Amino acid sequence: MTAHGDNWESIVEWKNSECPRFCHQLQSVVLNKLNGYPVTNVQLNSDVLSQLQFLYLQSALPPSYFVKDPKTGELAEWIPIYTSAMQGISVNRFENNVFEYKGHTVTVIKLKDKRTVALASDTTFRNGSTRYGGNDTMYFELEPALLRLDGTNSIYSNFKIRSASMGLSFKEVMKIDKDLDEVVAIEVWGCGGASTLNEQRGLRDWQNRQAERNKKVPLPGNWDDNPDKTLLEMAGINFSNERANMEMEGRRRAEIGDG
Repeated sequence: MTAHGDNWESIVEWKNSECPRFCHQLQSVVLNKLNGYPVTNVQLNSDVLSQLQFLYLQSALPPSYFVKDPKTGELAEWIPIYTSAMQGISVNRFENNVFEYKGHTVTVIKLKDKRTVALASDTTFRNGSTRYGGNDTMYFELEPALLRLDGTNSIYSNFKIRSASMGLSFKEVMKIDKDLDEVVAIEVWGCGGASTLNEQRGLRDWQNRQAERNKKVPLPGNWDDNPDKTLLEMAGINFSNERANMEMEGRRRAEIGDG
């Protein structure tokens, strides 16, 4: 807070540039006591961050991370879509719960190097070989020191494509490997409200139904005539000839019997 000086003007300047809504909650309480205005609802229930850290983080993010509920017209609460406190640290659970969420997300991570960081993404998480992120993408270090960085095309995430680098990173300041080994605790907040979460769950249900349906579809034709078998054999994979030998032996004996 005293990066630009320790007088009150410098501190106010820091507040306005780094976290412009930091005093809104206090202002809301004062106006409620004086004039009966409703108190602004601020969500401060994190398993990783203290209440002050969470207040700073929410105060520093742009308005696009705070959307209105289409039904009530009020600000939609952030919803925890993945938390290691409840689900453990798992790449599969991280992907299943976070990827394909069609809304802004805030990922809070406590690392083994004693840093606590937050990755605010205005773009859907995905596996890929290129970086992504729009104008409202941000990175925060919340301890041991405060740091905020903005940047488009700054997030990289890949846990599936073996021909590309694996892991999760933001520019050069944060790099996490494909197994999340550096992570002590992690939670991901979905900022799109209940409707966005329901949309993601509906997509997951449809994908699961398609996968189950595909399992029940038999392979076309005889395995010996299947083009997949030919391709695998060209790749050097040898299959047992026991069945073919038995069929040949049966035909030979039938020919001898007819003779």
